[in-house]
Amino acid sequence: MEIKGCRKCRKLFQFVGKYVCPACELEHEQLFAAVRDYIYLRPTATMDNIVENTGATELDVLGWLREGRLILDSMAGYALKCETCGTRIRTGRLCEDCNERRIQVLRTTAESLKQSQSAQPPAQKKKEEFKSVPRKHAGRDK
Repeated sequence: MEIKGCRKCRKLFQFVGKYVCPACELEHEQLFAAVRDYIYLRPTATMDNIVENTGATELDVLGWLREGRLILDSMAGYALKCETCGTRIRTGRLCEDCNERRIQVLRTTAESLKQSQSAQPPAQKKKEEFKSVPRKHAGRDK
C-alpha cells in the first residue's frame, strides 16, 4: 500500500493511480460535469464565458479537450492544434491524418518484430564451465 500527498489539497491518501485524493477527484469530476453541461446548453460559448460561469480554469478546460472528454465546436477565438503538424483540431492531441500515420507505424513495427522473432531459432542454453580455483588455506606457510 503506497501513501501519497494529494496534489491539490496536500492530504495523505492511498495511491491508486491518480495523484489526487478521492475527495478532490470527485470535486474535479463535478466541475467537468458543470463545464460539459454549460457547453451543451451554450455551444457558442467562449473560453472566457466558460471559465467565468463554471469556476473551471482555462487549463482544466484545455486538459479535458486534450483528453478527448470535450469536443471543441465553436469556442470563439480558441483553437486546438495537432501536436505533430499544427492543423486545427476539435479534440485530442493529433489530427486524424497524424493519428492514422502513428497507428500505421506502430502496426509496421509490431509486424517486423513479430517476423524477426519467428525467423530466429530459439536460443540454446550454454553449459557453464567451471574452473577449479586453488584454495589458500590459512595456517599453511609452505
